[in-house]
Amino acid sequence: MKRSRKVLLLCLALLLIIVGAIWNNFTGNPISSYFVDASVKDYLFLQKEYGVNEIKTINTHFSKATGRYVAEVTFQDEPDVIYHYEKRGNTVKQVYAFDITDKPLRQIIHEEKE
Repeated sequence: MKRSRKVLLLCLALLLIIVGAIWNNFTGNPISSYFVDASVKDYLFLQKEYGVNEIKTINTHFSKATGRYVAEVTFQDEPDVIYHYEKRGNTVKQVYAFDITDKPLRQIIHEEKE
């Protein structure tokens, strides 16, 4: 009886680990998402010195395409442009920006040059 209980617990533990790994692979880890979100906020508010009232939204999520966490940032003065930021090592980089409207190309205000 004790031996079968140990085997059952071991099987349940392995199943939990496998399901957790698959879940993490497809949806990302909420703890990592939190740290990327905090790093992007530090970067924007402390290094780039944007005010809290200048940023409309910051949404951090796991990108299945890149396998990284991406923070999508929209600014108050540019609500139709979404900027993507990634944390790479200890630095935060603006990866790209795109206009969500069908307007012709225009100057993007907060685009960072490398």
